[in-house]
Amino acid sequence: MNEDVEDVEVREEQVERAEQTVRDNSRAVREESHEAGEKARAVAKDEEVVAKAEPPGDAARASLFEDDRASDLRTRWSDVQSRFVDDPPAAVKAADALVGEVIRDLSSLFAGERSALETQWGRDQEVSTEDLRVALRRYRSFFERLLSI
Repeated sequence: MNEDVEDVEVREEQVERAEQTVRDNSRAVREESHEAGEKARAVAKDEEVVAKAEPPGDAARASLFEDDRASDLRTRWSDVQSRFVDDPPAAVKAADALVGEVIRDLSSLFAGERSALETQWGRDQEVSTEDLRVALRRYRSFFERLLSI
């Protein structure tokens, strides 16, 4: 009879340990689930911030150049167009040169931004979310413009 009582006690202890393990595992799963949910909410919030950062329409087409530079380029383009009446071949050559200059400037602008970000990453510095948001916004704006051509 003592053996039966001991067996029952051993089994009760085993059941109790098993139940505790289940409770511990359940708690761990809930904590992991909570952490995953927090991460998912943070990612969704970041995506929402990026999406709202640049509303559609004219605001999405904010200039990639400083105002003075953009104004200078527009003035030069207007001059190219006005020359077309008197000398179409020269106007087209000037247009080609001006567009080439803008493409080089844009390439240099984006290469500079990428280089600055890569330099920070290379030194194991954390790049701010705001810097990344601005960079992504500019890339998206430029990308959308290229696709609309």
